Amino acid sequence: MRILPFLAWLALVPAVWLSAQAPDASAEIQRRVDALPPGGTLVLEAGSLRFQGIRVTRSLTVRGAGIDRTHVARAGARPFFEVAGAGVEAAFEGLDLDGGGLPAAGLEAVGIRALRLRDVRVAACGVPPTGSLPDDSHGQPVDGVYAKDVDEARVERCVFLANARDGFIGIPVRRLVFAGNQSRGNGRMGCTSDVDPEHRAGGPLEAVYLDNQVEDCGTGGLHVESEPGLPPVEARFERNRVVGCGNRDWGYCWGLTLGLNARGLLRDNTIVGTGLRSSLAAYRNGIHIARPSGPVRIEGNRVLDSGRCGISVDESPAPVLLRDNVVQGAGDSGISAYRIRALRVEGCRVEGARREGLWARLCPGAEVIRCRFQGNSAGEPRAHPAVRLEACGRARLEGNDFGGEPQAWGVQASPRALALLLSLAGNRFEGRAGHPRLSNRPSGLVALGAALLGGVAGAAWIARRRRAAGRR
Repeated sequence: MRILPFLAWLALVPAVWLSAQAPDASAEIQRRVDALPPGGTLVLEAGSLRFQGIRVTRSLTVRGAGIDRTHVARAGARPFFEVAGAGVEAAFEGLDLDGGGLPAAGLEAVGIRALRLRDVRVAACGVPPTGSLPDDSHGQPVDGVYAKDVDEARVERCVFLANARDGFIGIPVRRLVFAGNQSRGNGRMGCTSDVDPEHRAGGPLEAVYLDNQVEDCGTGGLHVESEPGLPPVEARFERNRVVGCGNRDWGYCWGLTLGLNARGLLRDNTIVGTGLRSSLAAYRNGIHIARPSGPVRIEGNRVLDSGRCGISVDESPAPVLLRDNVVQGAGDSGISAYRIRALRVEGCRVEGARREGLWARLCPGAEVIRCRFQGNSAGEPRAHPAVRLEACGRARLEGNDFGGEPQAWGVQASPRALALLLSLAGNRFEGRAGHPRLSNRPSGLVALGAALLGGVAGAAWIARRRRAAGRR
């Protein structure tokens, strides 16, 4: 997958060389921008230009002849455009911005009302590092687009290629629509919407990711989160494809992330090869949900070949629904759920996970309905169950297919989850001998559950007899 940015660079070499030979037009472009009335349009003709540091303090549109026709090289280590000012609305269209590896963002927008990008390519802003991850608290941002304290942004049909940190970062963009874009070979993430690290501008309110393609970004694909105490974030991830992300050891890695204080929908996304080359023990999940602020729906996603879990959901005070997802080839559990107030897993298919198909902990009343678990626990010296439940009392499992080998058994439950034995209706268990049964441990659990229920009933009967004898 690392060959993709290289091939893209080969296609850009002629334009980059021509742009580098162009004279520095910074002063001329700045003069033209300053002469525009508020809301005016700066037209950049087809060809090769070279400039940097164009200051924009009023609303305007910058329009090139097309993403493959107007090529701009950087004249120095400053952003091509620096946009700032309350109430400013800035739009950029039809441009190819080549950063030349110089350490500065391609476009920087701070404290404005609206930012719009359409058919813009931003490449090589800084160099994706092989060592530590660049941090903008120690120098200039090195993202394709750096947006801070922006009310709204709409980014469509853009390309973010081989930038040192993120393709697009909003800290925050309060309302972000990121649709139909390609983000490849960036050092950190394809796109992220997060809080202001200086805690002055708050956090995002809405993030919508639609129909994007993200490949080979260092720590992750698409991400949104806020902080407790701030307004919750409404998030939507639909029809995105994230391939080969999270393969550099920088503390975390994931495909899609709905993080702190966010809630919403993840539907019809495809996530492939997350964290396979990372040596981190944690994260490496295809879909990562961490401490959401409200209901989360995860529907119709395909998560293939994750370094750790295909789908991981942690600490939700609100309902979480997983419906019709396919998880294959997870390096740990296929689906992991921890401390979920109301968990429902319905119509999912989990195959080829290294450990359990589903591992749920501290999820009282969890429901697993019409799911299929096949070929999990592969490659492990000690076999694992298809479904492991820990402290999930009153769980309900109905209409599932728990498959057979190499899974050791269908369901394993801790003593605190024995109540689920009253709700095992219509499931299919395929034992090692090929006939339906609960296999090894569940048979012992059934006996233990029956003994406990019988003991309780017997003790109640003896107590009633003694009370009756005392009355006589």
